[in-house]
Amino acid sequence: MEKINETIDNRTFKEKVNEFGWKFSLWRDKQKKKVSEFYHKHYIEIWILAPIVVPGIIGATTKIISSATKTKELHELKDLMIYDRSHGHYYTLKREPSNKEWGEIDRRKDDGESIRIILEDMRLLK
Repeated sequence: MEKINETIDNRTFKEKVNEFGWKFSLWRDKQKKKVSEFYHKHYIEIWILAPIVVPGIIGATTKIISSATKTKELHELKDLMIYDRSHGHYYTLKREPSNKEWGEIDRRKDDGESIRIILEDMRLLK
């Protein structure tokens, strides 16, 4: 049978962290040098395009974030509201019902009980 070469790292955690810090600082310095070289080669294009591109990026990012926030708030609101078709009324809940509670709500609703009464009995109504 072929023996697999296994390398065992006997270094301490502190030594590993120090090595990571050293490698990271080398990588960071290399990236800074690349950015600096790029800037010195293309500084005219950067000064022309930056005032046009940067506001567009900021606007798009703001739009995406606000859209995501609105969607999240809508889902949270939907989770805490129940609509009763028989009365045409929305009921606000204290908390989202568990799966077991949803089952009981559906069962009792199918038996003809009012949603308001079901929620009051289960102490879910706000």
